[in-house]
Amino acid sequence: MGVHISDSGDTAARVKLIDTAIGNAPSALPPAAASYLYLHQAEALSRDTQHETAGKSLNRAYDLWGAHREGDRPDWLGWYGEAQLKSTEGKIMLRSGFPERATSALAVAVDQAVPRDRAVRSGRLATARLAARDLDGALGAANVGLELLENRVRSDRAHVRLAKFSRYLEPHSAVPAVREFRERLRALPVD
Repeated sequence: MGVHISDSGDTAARVKLIDTAIGNAPSALPPAAASYLYLHQAEALSRDTQHETAGKSLNRAYDLWGAHREGDRPDWLGWYGEAQLKSTEGKIMLRSGFPERATSALAVAVDQAVPRDRAVRSGRLATARLAARDLDGALGAANVGLELLENRVRSDRAHVRLAKFSRYLEPHSAVPAVREFRERLRALPVD
């Protein structure tokens, strides 16, 4: 519920919902599941511009993940791991104004992801690299996502993220590599 509320723009309500979930979670909650809750809390706080508190929740998510043991993850959380932690860390660092730290976390998240998630996360990595004034690195990351969309996966989220990144490239529109990226992006089929 918190994710859906936040996507509609009510970040404060998401923080309250996640806080309620954490406050009412059973004490016997496996560390991986608790890590997942704290990661969502960190994301919610970051969206609500509570960056310092978000960092504390992110650290708690990492600590809990480090305490988990193989086999203690619930089946519904089988996909959760370091790639998701790093992806959220990257988002938080980017929102907090630390694009270099965001870049290193997001690079790990992209490298460890399955193809669809790699396509989605490449757009955010590209945005972080651009914020860190690395145009070539930004285009490199964006082209990874674009190539996946052209040849291997379909993902509206990845397409939307790359389109958003493309708008950030406006000050560099005269650069041939930027024009090429934008042309390839426009050529993608839209559902």
